[in-house]
Amino acid sequence: MLKANPLLTSALEYPQFPPSYTPNENDPLDPSCATPAPPFHKPNFHILKDTSEEEEVIELESDIVIVGSGAGGGVCAARLAQELCPLGVTVTILEKAGFLCPTDMPLPEMPLAQVAYGNAGAITTRDGHGLCVTGETWGGGTTINWGISLELEPPITQEWSSKYGLKGVLESEEYQNCQKHVRERMGVTVPEERHFNKANRVIWDGARKVGLDPVPLPHNCGGRMDEHEKCSHCSRGCRSGCKQGTANSFLVDAEKMGARCISGVEVTKIIWSPESTPSEKICAGVDGWIVTPPSINSTPSNKTPKRKFRLLSPRVILSTGALRTPTILQASSLTNPSIGKNLRVHPCLLVYGLTAPDHPIDPWDSTPTTVLVPTTNDKSIPMKSKLMRMDPSPGMSLTCLPWYEPTEYLKTILSYKHSITLVTVVRDSDSSGEVGKAGTKTVSGEVGPPDIGYTFSAKDRATAIEGIILSCKVLLEGGCKCVIPCIPLPPHLAKFTSPEGAESPSTSSEFLKWAEAVRRHGCGMGWISGHHMGTARWGNNAGDGSVCDGESGGRVWGTKGVYVVDGSAFPTASGVNPMLTIMGLGEWAARRIAQEVKGGEGE
Repeated sequence: MLKANPLLTSALEYPQFPPSYTPNENDPLDPSCATPAPPFHKPNFHILKDTSEEEEVIELESDIVIVGSGAGGGVCAARLAQELCPLGVTVTILEKAGFLCPTDMPLPEMPLAQVAYGNAGAITTRDGHGLCVTGETWGGGTTINWGISLELEPPITQEWSSKYGLKGVLESEEYQNCQKHVRERMGVTVPEERHFNKANRVIWDGARKVGLDPVPLPHNCGGRMDEHEKCSHCSRGCRSGCKQGTANSFLVDAEKMGARCISGVEVTKIIWSPESTPSEKICAGVDGWIVTPPSINSTPSNKTPKRKFRLLSPRVILSTGALRTPTILQASSLTNPSIGKNLRVHPCLLVYGLTAPDHPIDPWDSTPTTVLVPTTNDKSIPMKSKLMRMDPSPGMSLTCLPWYEPTEYLKTILSYKHSITLVTVVRDSDSSGEVGKAGTKTVSGEVGPPDIGYTFSAKDRATAIEGIILSCKVLLEGGCKCVIPCIPLPPHLAKFTSPEGAESPSTSSEFLKWAEAVRRHGCGMGWISGHHMGTARWGNNAGDGSVCDGESGGRVWGTKGVYVVDGSAFPTASGVNPMLTIMGLGEWAARRIAQEVKGGEGE
């Protein structure tokens, strides 16, 4: 109840808008009264019209269908529209969600969860230990993520190339050109130290004091880092237009080149041509439901029966994310046992640091996440985990902070102005995960959340606890007076307060004793994740445990005309924010598919 209390943000001094904005004095919580958003492109969505009230299915046709508008789908759409629409080839983008208008941003977190996040906030795993956060709006996760744009590290590229058969993709000159193209289109820019806010400065200084080499995090800000610095609510939507998610870049390009955009369609399965054989299913299009996307002013009712939808097409590109794409493949009578397996999530665990009462951090100020802390300086090996600042809204802080005693909990919450949240991002290695077929929630056709199974392994939990302890060291050396790991610990280990007068708190006997006790206790089984990967992975052989042929652009084995281009394609966890890698693979796949359509396959 406290999370939904409208007085919470004012009690914590949390501004509804970034401090650089100028809200109307009469209604400071109304986004329409804030500093005007710059000119933006609103998609001209194709209106689905019933030709007859007696028709049970609304049916359309297209030469190519892209399901999903996020990192993979948006990039694919732009390339295919550019190369094929001038030739008379029709390209259609299908999206379940609606368009989140910049003039409505940034939204308060409760309405935002309803209109921009999957399952109105998060999807829980079977055992209740994990929370999977997904973007569900026009542009997918690229609309509400932090804009971090990192490439695969060389050891991961080498691993995917040599062990998983993607050498012909990742080590090719053309793939490097694909990566270069998406970086340039989004204006990926590396911040300078002058762009660090107080929180990131604490992390930068603390990391260096413990002997690590922090690096600035590149952002897809269109080269406008100085302007981007003035924004601070990235995960609640970008009003300034700096963040170049697909809704501000590739989807705009796609529509201008002739792609047709349709929202309010939830695809449930692939349909197959009667000419299909047991060894090769031939794509004939997709089936789904017409749905009403939630808006900031209303929540659609699930009581009204939805109309069935069918789009006939010989080519379908699935870009609905690693939690949704496998459920569509599973519902399409495909029997590859690897579909839905191999789920990787980058389990995240948090540490909450508090500075002294006379040293406010103002965590809402400036670009939220500009510093990455590696947990080792050895760049020749895959990194087990990384540290970076999380941009928690007050509600997220309430959710993640451990509860031990009411007064102490409230005291911590009311210190939000002095808080820094550092997250350990674990590159999961031997944890096991899978995604099962989504069920239908109601008779109206609404498809329920996917069935997610995930076991956080002892090895990966050990990596996580070391990351938590290192996070505490970084925060204490950077100037925090108190650290609170957001994991289940007994009350006497719940937090550590820096010894009075300690020059190096993380090397004090008190801290070393506390850290060892925390290490022995462990981090528990809980985690949160915004990175989902691996459930329909690319490979180079149908018998190697993969689902798709990487060199053909992600074509699903045993099919003709069905492709997967999203985080599902990853053979393992990427170890970095996956957006840029998904986009690079999207550009690669679209070039392969365009060549195939033109009749130039193999040239």
